[in-house]
Amino acid sequence: MRRAAHTIATGPEDDGAFRALYDLASIAADHPEVRVIGGHMVGLLAAAFPSPGLVARRTGDADAGLPLTLADDGSIHASLVRAGYNAIKGNRYVHDQRVIDVLVPTLNGRFGDTIRAGRAYDAMPGLHLALGAPIVIDANLTLTDGTVLECAVPVPTVENAVVLKAYAWRDRWVRTVKDTVDLSNLLHIVDAHGRDEIGGWRLDEGGLQGARGDAVRILHQMIPPIRAGSATPPALDRRKLEVLIRRWARE
Repeated sequence: MRRAAHTIATGPEDDGAFRALYDLASIAADHPEVRVIGGHMVGLLAAAFPSPGLVARRTGDADAGLPLTLADDGSIHASLVRAGYNAIKGNRYVHDQRVIDVLVPTLNGRFGDTIRAGRAYDAMPGLHLALGAPIVIDANLTLTDGTVLECAVPVPTVENAVVLKAYAWRDRWVRTVKDTVDLSNLLHIVDAHGRDEIGGWRLDEGGLQGARGDAVRILHQMIPPIRAGSATPPALDRRKLEVLIRRWARE
């Protein structure tokens, strides 16, 4: 599946994030197993699937998800170094104002650390699903000076993005609102476009196991803090988010 997305930088942080995304997409072109995840994943899906009720959010870095085989063979590390990035700690690479974080999957349902080929990586639950068939987004990125960057960005499907963001919310919801906003935006996409247009949706089937089952349970665990206004920005419609969780995630 391919979609197109246009997005515009509004400040220096966006410029750095877009340039990092462009660099990562260039590397992914040579390594089709790589997926762009994190804030760019949600932002590009939101731009590619315009939907009522979206809440704008920016990200300052680019996140790459890759299978263990690529972590083990060192090819992504080598590609980032050739692109001018320095590994400053394990899985974080920096080049001027550009930051790329590299993550690998874990099957134990919890975030953690792992060493692969002598390098430290953050291990993310649900990423094994996100490494499946992607949505390729033909991104048009306009920087603050008018420069336009065009690249093909492989991102997980909307459902797999929800799985990733559900785990992220569980891991850090008391410290940030961004995962709540991201999940709200993703569920608005599902509601506006339907399962067929977004590459499929199973989280409303009920009785799911594994990472999908975890995601459904986490989404329902969000409801009490959402009602209480915890980790939710004023722009977010809390009532609508609860409705979307109950509609699209069945326990």
